[in-house]
Amino acid sequence: MTIRAKDRSGDDNSGQRAAAMAEARRTESRSIMGRAPADPREALRKAVAGGRDSLAALSRMLGHADGYLHRFIHNGVPIALCAEDHRYLATYFGLTERELGIRDLWCDRH
Repeated sequence: MTIRAKDRSGDDNSGQRAAAMAEARRTESRSIMGRAPADPREALRKAVAGGRDSLAALSRMLGHADGYLHRFIHNGVPIALCAEDHRYLATYFGLTERELGIRDLWCDRH
């Protein structure tokens, strides 16, 4: 039988463990990224290369076809990720949206 560690209030430390794991992931991602590139394609390529997830798996996570992020990085299609996808990937990698590349660099301004 395994006994879980309890904090003073008697609750499990699972929230603290989750926070520590999230911070470790952010630290790992930031060290992988180094200086954040302005190009979101380059930033995403570096984040994926330093992690353990494939472009296909990340595309599925976003609700797109397997080749979606591959086409974005290598073929430039779509021109820009939608704000929601960009934000979700930044959060997933523990980066700020700016660290994942300047999204609006590629958007048409009206």
